[in-house]
Amino acid sequence: MPQVLLLACFGFFIVAIPLSMVLLIQIISPGSRFPSLRPGAAFRHRSIAKNPPWWFIVTMYLLVFSSTLFCGQLMRSQQWAPQEFAVQQAIPFLKEGTPAEKDLRTKILKDFSTEKYVADYIDHLELGEGELIVSAANAYAIMTASQNQKQFVIQSDLDYVEMLNSPAEHGVRYILAAPPKDGVLTDPISLYYPELYDTGSHIATLDMEFPNQGESQPDWRLFRVLNVPATP
Repeated sequence: MPQVLLLACFGFFIVAIPLSMVLLIQIISPGSRFPSLRPGAAFRHRSIAKNPPWWFIVTMYLLVFSSTLFCGQLMRSQQWAPQEFAVQQAIPFLKEGTPAEKDLRTKILKDFSTEKYVADYIDHLELGEGELIVSAANAYAIMTASQNQKQFVIQSDLDYVEMLNSPAEHGVRYILAAPPKDGVLTDPISLYYPELYDTGSHIATLDMEFPNQGESQPDWRLFRVLNVPATP
């Protein structure tokens, strides 16, 4: 997981930094004409562009290098770059900090590890098409890690509201729920069934609970829908 986060956080700079160097080289125009191997009858020598003033070149170089250093320092901020802040724990020479900071980084590095486990558990149920209702707003990591995308019913499906309204009648076998965030109901499942996460709302029973190891991810609960018609 640290390797995945490292690539996700810094993969952009693998391309951005070399391209910035190419841009700096292009600022200085060539000092002579490029030779033409086959000039042709209509060939005309192009005028040689003048180099920009020395102060402009120096300013551009300073802007690029200073912005790179500033961006690197900013990525070590817990407030502005929490995932990049956590990646420091996976880099040997950047592990400095208080024990509390190190523990926090370790927890953040575990983000989405529980979601991967949830996805594996659901995949082993071998559900059919449209037999699991989720909210893509918070279960995106689980959906991404799953090998069976057809099992999910999400907000973009045209019959999502109908299936959420009467899941048993539509053959839905499971509902994946997350707790309200800071006491606020935000996803369509909790808005439609405010008591589902705590009681099952008399439509489902708790099948499995997944306490999250990550710092910012919810504790998931998988509910089995009651009175689902038998599959022919």
